[in-house]
Amino acid sequence: MRIAAAEKLGYYPTPAHTLSLITQALTIPAHATGPVRLLDPCAGQGEALAHIALHLRQQHANVLSYGIELADSRAPIAAQALDHLLHADYRDVNLSQYGWSLLYLNPPYDFEAGNAGTAKNRQEYTFLRDTLIRLQDGGVLVYVVPIGLLEQEKVCRVLAANFDRLSVWRLPDDEFDQFDQIVLFGIARDK
Repeated sequence: MRIAAAEKLGYYPTPAHTLSLITQALTIPAHATGPVRLLDPCAGQGEALAHIALHLRQQHANVLSYGIELADSRAPIAAQALDHLLHADYRDVNLSQYGWSLLYLNPPYDFEAGNAGTAKNRQEYTFLRDTLIRLQDGGVLVYVVPIGLLEQEKVCRVLAANFDRLSVWRLPDDEFDQFDQIVLFGIARDK
């Protein structure tokens, strides 16, 4: 990771225009009952999940937003934006399995930390692998990642094995030119 990115712990929030496009794609199914539980295990300042929660509340959904944020500087801000926030590493948190309606993933873009000379996974992959079990059957994945990630066979295998109705959307031209990112939507397959 570049020094500037390392100082921010790989924090690059979803651009506002892309965030508004993401929310336009999200609707509450007519048959939905009970609370809609949203999870962002890398919440940053909470703005993305708060924006999604507001959009779904405007559709008269009973929404609860939950975030996890590691950075000391961002966690208090996210705590103000979200209904619930844990200031921790997502790997250290005990979360219910299959209990979440929406999983928002915009993880750090970097390799895992570890010993020099050992093979390391991309964090974008490990966040997906480690958190997909949290989604309930029919839950929605929103995955914001670099387009190059789709060249990794193991990422594509995880997505294909666990999600239906996968769709990939490129960021708007100006944002794509700057960030080379896509937004991937998927519906969690029955376990």
